[in-house]
Amino acid sequence: MSQLDIGLIGFGYWGADAFAPAVEMHGSRVVAVAARSAETHARIADKLPEAAIYDSTAGLLGHPGLDAVIVAVPIAAGAAVLAEVLDAGIPAMWEPPVAGHVADLPGMIEKLRNSRALTQPDLEFRFLPAVRHAAELVREGRIGDLEFVTARVRLPGGFKEYPIVAGHPLFDVDMTMGSILGTYGGDPLHQIVGGLPRRVMILDGHGCPGRMQWRSMVHYDYGAGIIGTADINHSTHIGGWRFIYDLAGTDGNLWVDSLVGTVELQEGEGTEPVRSEHPPLQPVAGMAGMRECVNAFLDAVADGGPGVIPLEEAVKLQELALAVETSKDSGNWEDVAYS
Repeated sequence: MSQLDIGLIGFGYWGADAFAPAVEMHGSRVVAVAARSAETHARIADKLPEAAIYDSTAGLLGHPGLDAVIVAVPIAAGAAVLAEVLDAGIPAMWEPPVAGHVADLPGMIEKLRNSRALTQPDLEFRFLPAVRHAAELVREGRIGDLEFVTARVRLPGGFKEYPIVAGHPLFDVDMTMGSILGTYGGDPLHQIVGGLPRRVMILDGHGCPGRMQWRSMVHYDYGAGIIGTADINHSTHIGGWRFIYDLAGTDGNLWVDSLVGTVELQEGEGTEPVRSEHPPLQPVAGMAGMRECVNAFLDAVADGGPGVIPLEEAVKLQELALAVETSKDSGNWEDVAYS
């Protein structure tokens, strides 16, 4: 395995506690970090004493010998940073969605579509072994034809009524929860179903400033009579992070606790479900699936390949997010305008 030299833009929780450890566990190294504040620079110097420190994206992109860049800035600031990285033509991993404001989405989707280098969205949950196993079971026809599919996304909010207040990473994001956490929570559902939805509809939940909701529901129409739902709650009080997938078919049922790695398969009416365990790589780097996702990206950079998430698919996922935002405004089903 080749050791790669990686630049990291942003050093909050995801940069410091997820991406940087995942890079190290891969056998590569973070050689340069960009961050704005002196306080963050001090944390970088403490945790990555051999890394060069820059106060701008442009400065980091000028660091000699970088093999790839990982963007780990808040979503609201992500579009400007990612645009600069894409223009530089260096392999990049980034946090979806591709923009934090609806008005920026079309332009950033076009920029992503025209990118010259390998790019991979950070969709760590699709790499979880339990999700991959569940997708295999569906492809094998173990539960027959799908009848309904559900993703239940549960995250602690920390505030009783409005978890997204000033200082929260999502406070300045002018988009819905359905196109942000819906991207992360819905993507494994699309992987298990085996395709992207042809149209979407978002149902608003309890409000937050702007377009955001802390409780939201997104419906996905996959065609062939398959309607899926992502039920997202960003204000739970117990249980921590949970990404649960529940699928029913004509011949059985499938239940997936993706972060833990538990899969329960029931084949046939009245039979007992069979439980199997498919845990993520340990130790976890910040979030289950992160190591698997970073490994896939860095291996693709080392091999010079196209990556495991093709550019065309990355673009389509952002076009899906745009359709969710259109549904927010119309209150109806919206066709996804895939390119």
